[in-house]
Amino acid sequence: MRALARLGDHVEAGSAAETTLRASLAAAERESEVARLRAALAVVTGEHGAIVERDRETAFGLLITATALDVEARLARGTGVDLRALPLPDVAVEFAADDRGGRTVLVMTRMPAGARTVLGEGGVTVRALERDERAAIDRVVARARELQAAAPMRCELELLDALARRAREEAASLVAIVGLVTLGDRSFPQGRGILATRDGETPTTNWTRDVLLVRPNDPVLARGLWLRGGKVANGPLEVVVNGVHRVSIDAIPAGGAAVVTWASPIDVIEIALATRAGASTQGLFLVK
Repeated sequence: MRALARLGDHVEAGSAAETTLRASLAAAERESEVARLRAALAVVTGEHGAIVERDRETAFGLLITATALDVEARLARGTGVDLRALPLPDVAVEFAADDRGGRTVLVMTRMPAGARTVLGEGGVTVRALERDERAAIDRVVARARELQAAAPMRCELELLDALARRAREEAASLVAIVGLVTLGDRSFPQGRGILATRDGETPTTNWTRDVLLVRPNDPVLARGLWLRGGKVANGPLEVVVNGVHRVSIDAIPAGGAAVVTWASPIDVIEIALATRAGASTQGLFLVK
């Protein structure tokens, strides 16, 4: 009987040791998994946030302002600012680490458009921000929201035919725009002809059923816009400046221009040209 009791004690001790070992292995595995998760999501959980860019254009990216790691859900959840168009809305974001073929890729599981995007594919990348760059982006966001919050101004519209446009343009105080052009939420290299110079022929920019967005690299103080028409009459167009000042153009005469002015100069940071039937232009300028 004593032998059996001792045997039972050994069995119980062995079971307890096995349980302890399994618990230790499970804890070690979980700790290792958490470490892998932290490493995979480190780029979006840094102190100064991160930027998700398409075609490496920060101005039309997604600023990640704050995130927190959710270990149980294997996610980093947080907030961001959609920089692609005014009014630069705040958005919720989620990032997950996805193991594919022996490599870990970062997936944005929640975007403003609700899509699932694999970062590093399709021209979409993510990088952590340093303190100075984050501060600079924050200043841009603050200024953009300040301008977008302004009361809408009355915009005056004047349409010029080709002859009047050429005569007036020589004396007009026009400034060529240096900046970025997108169509929808994508870079639009073929649309860069809209950033025309004053002299000579400029390529025609054509687009259909979408919003052509022009954003100067820096705010430009201006009292109006000068939009050259294409080689054929086109329209209608809806023009929105800084996300708030609007004017509708039924049609721009072939080779002519649409001149949009407002009561007092404002800093221009964004010009949206929306069409439902297709449009073309040979240059967009700011009027000083």
